[in-house]
Amino acid sequence: MLALWRDIGHAAPELVMLNQPSCDKRKTVRRGSVAAGMAVGEVRRAGFAGTLLLMGLLAFPTARPGSWVFALKYQDEFRQSEVAIQAVEAFRRAHGRLPDSLQEAGLPLERFDERCPCYDKKGEQSYMVWFGWVLGESVVYDSETRQWRY
Repeated sequence: MLALWRDIGHAAPELVMLNQPSCDKRKTVRRGSVAAGMAVGEVRRAGFAGTLLLMGLLAFPTARPGSWVFALKYQDEFRQSEVAIQAVEAFRRAHGRLPDSLQEAGLPLERFDERCPCYDKKGEQSYMVWFGWVLGESVVYDSETRQWRY
């Protein structure tokens, strides 16, 4: 027999037994439990998803550069830095030189002032864009290698 829960209007759900051939190994579920309306596989999947979520939340504060958790945690900083890089490259194509500041590259002062991402013109053809992630540590984009350095 197979046990199913059936909801009858506003009354409490009742346990309905269906005739099934040779179904002796039944699992009983307590009335009112979380698993009452769920199959055993669904409960296991929900538990597994919860465990993964908890592990992700615990790993979030300890994100190390280069990891997916780090990229997720600092996605806004990476996005702002990419905007700055694109503006600098567009200015270089239009004027044949690097801008002296992000404001000269056309980025608004209220969003790109003394806060990060930061821009530093290293020479006539190279620059760096960076942002800090912990005190004394930065993620740096080097225009010569076109790579992020952690």
